[in-house]
Amino acid sequence: MNRIRLGSVTLLFSVIIICVSVLAVLSISTAVADSDMAERFAQETETTYSLENDAQARISEIADVFAQYHGEAVDFLPEYAEVADENTVLFSVQNEKKIISVMLSIGDDYSLSVSSWKETPLWTEDNEINVLK
Repeated sequence: MNRIRLGSVTLLFSVIIICVSVLAVLSISTAVADSDMAERFAQETETTYSLENDAQARISEIADVFAQYHGEAVDFLPEYAEVADENTVLFSVQNEKKIISVMLSIGDDYSLSVSSWKETPLWTEDNEINVLK
């Protein structure tokens, strides 16, 4: 009588099932982590673009003042604009995560050019120490 021995085939099949299951779990956890990271990046990008739009709108307002008042424009600048010297205007915009500092140069014809544009993340102190006990 020929007996069919399935012990080694069953063992091999069980190992394959376990490996495929582990790979499936790892794939799902990686997909979830990638999704979370993409979501955080999208929020960061949206925040940055919003802040940059605010800065560009302020540049436009300052340029309109210089186009209208020329030499006397310094007296009519918005309160957020600071005159550093006769050829430089400074301002900054910020939100809860970043600050953009802008330096504008005033040309001889009262045109403006951006001479400095710096994005700096805001730092908040974290005093929490996570120690396993």
